[in-house]
Amino acid sequence: MIGFNAGKAGTVSKLAPGDRILCYVTKVAAFAGALEVTGPHFFDERPIWTDGVFPLRLPVKVLHSLPLSHAIQIRALRGKLSFLPTDHDGPGWTAHVRSSPRRWKAGDAAAVMRAIRAMAKRIPPPRRTPRASEPRTDGERPVQRGPTTMRGGRLISKAVKIRDAEAPELLGSYES
Repeated sequence: MIGFNAGKAGTVSKLAPGDRILCYVTKVAAFAGALEVTGPHFFDERPIWTDGVFPLRLPVKVLHSLPLSHAIQIRALRGKLSFLPTDHDGPGWTAHVRSSPRRWKAGDAAAVMRAIRAMAKRIPPPRRTPRASEPRTDGERPVQRGPTTMRGGRLISKAVKIRDAEAPELLGSYES
């Protein structure tokens, strides 16, 4: 599900099943995925997100999801988007990616989708940490974890899942 502010009712009401939504992450200036609308919009004020209500909601399915470490940087698309020519240095392009939802030219959307699909094919599958009861194939001892019924054990299990889902370079080191 995806949500929008109530002020976007006119645009959201025009979205129909089969329409695509590009996912742009402002803080990193990159495209991290694509969604497909699967049903009509509806209004619901129940809070389900931590950063706002976003009462205009659409059911969607995820077509592509990229980890932030592999998201398509907007600067990599310079010269491939009509609103971001090669020689453009000003901030005028930001309205195209920050005013959501916004209808895009077919060529611009296709360029971003091509880049997302290409990156999705190049991403290695997430590492899977063997369970403590499974034999290790790398010669190391099994990882010992606390019982998952205890709070500490659940936190450790969640941390391991997060660690394995994210790229190692995002985890940093003790020094950084």
